[in-house]
Amino acid sequence: MKTQKGTFAICTTWGTYPHPRYWKSLLRLHIPGKWEYRDIQGKQGVDEGHNRLIEWFLAESGREWMLHVDADAVLHPGTLERLLSWDKPLVSALAFRRQGLRCPVMYDVEGVSVTDDDILRMDWTAARQWILSHAELLVLDGPAMVEERPGDALFPVARTGAHCLLTHRSVFQAIEPPWFQRGDIVGSAGDFYFHREAQRAGFTSYVDRSVIAGHLNGDWCVSAIDFLAWSGFRGDGQTFTVEKDKPGRSRKRRRHASAGPVDVIVEER
Repeated sequence: MKTQKGTFAICTTWGTYPHPRYWKSLLRLHIPGKWEYRDIQGKQGVDEGHNRLIEWFLAESGREWMLHVDADAVLHPGTLERLLSWDKPLVSALAFRRQGLRCPVMYDVEGVSVTDDDILRMDWTAARQWILSHAELLVLDGPAMVEERPGDALFPVARTGAHCLLTHRSVFQAIEPPWFQRGDIVGSAGDFYFHREAQRAGFTSYVDRSVIAGHLNGDWCVSAIDFLAWSGFRGDGQTFTVEKDKPGRSRKRRRHASAGPVDVIVEER
């Protein structure tokens, strides 16, 4: 099918029916071109739902861009236009974990190539300082956006999520399916796998720090305010490290969360 330039597919995988705040934010979203909406109920698993949406997108939609939005997301009306403004094939809105560690979902590598999954790091102090310097992001219980786009808002990352992710079809075309799978990848499993494979195919993953997609936890929308409160309690000069367990590895650092073979660890700096 011929691709229609400047067109969009808004896609969602959901397990339970999306929250009314999700639908309300989609209805208010500014979409600068022709578009269509597609969702899949993810009883078969979130990663499989993502893959089925991408198969449909490439084979049947004819759209140039896919905006994937999680069913627990709440978007600022200007989100899509802001992400599109960077003219990058793979860019995410800033989002925060909704439970436990209320950290931004954006990880750097620690002195290794982006294809090495042993160690990923996020410096929450730097993230907090950037947010505090842009007061428009300090919204309670909702999404946010800096109206005048800061030139340094776009940040290259080793890994991020797919909570609110704009992807050009060329990225999907460059990756062998399945695009999302858990495998032995660290962290957010299928999301991290997708970003790793995109980077191996020559693309860079970016997070736009000037637009925040809210993350619903029940009726509450986790925002920058929640992150600031959480990180302020934890203190300055600390980072997250996400890494694989390896046989014989010493565990002297404090474990704050665990998911199978993966640990999220807080290190003192």
